[in-house]
Amino acid sequence: MFVSLFVLPGCALLKDLFHFEKEVVEEKEVVIPHDPVKAKRHYNAGTKLVTQGDTEGAEREFSKAILFDKENITYYYDHAVACTTIDPASSKAEESFRKVLELAGNKKGSIKEVYYSYYGLAAIYASRGDKGLAVANLKKSVRSGFTHYNMLKNDSDFYSLRGDKEFDAFIKTLN
Repeated sequence: MFVSLFVLPGCALLKDLFHFEKEVVEEKEVVIPHDPVKAKRHYNAGTKLVTQGDTEGAEREFSKAILFDKENITYYYDHAVACTTIDPASSKAEESFRKVLELAGNKKGSIKEVYYSYYGLAAIYASRGDKGLAVANLKKSVRSGFTHYNMLKNDSDFYSLRGDKEFDAFIKTLN
């Protein structure tokens, strides 16, 4: 399996990944082979950086892991979490959480990355002030297996929803 993408001028991620000596001056197609070993190496580097408090470095490593393995749910999930740590309203996080849900597809059972992805999307929407989408994704999270109700009730990501009729009614159903 090969991944094909276009390199735009000044693409720092690919410059760093392939150690380009010069900045990319024109659009070129770069083919990145599916390589789970390299993906795991970058993923492990990312998790190490998280423990060291370097979330931005971790986000870059998770992005590199995804370049080498576009089918790994955990890589996308951890990338999204790193992105929301950097920016609670991150569009990159939203994209990665959505990719988790796409990859999970019709898998049977409760996959924690699925219900936490809905939860993460709810937090993103709450931070953007979109209460309707926030509550809708919280409901999907619970339907997908999320059961940490006290965490939800006390999560500062959802303070902006307190007092909203739909949110308050939803919270009351979680007793």
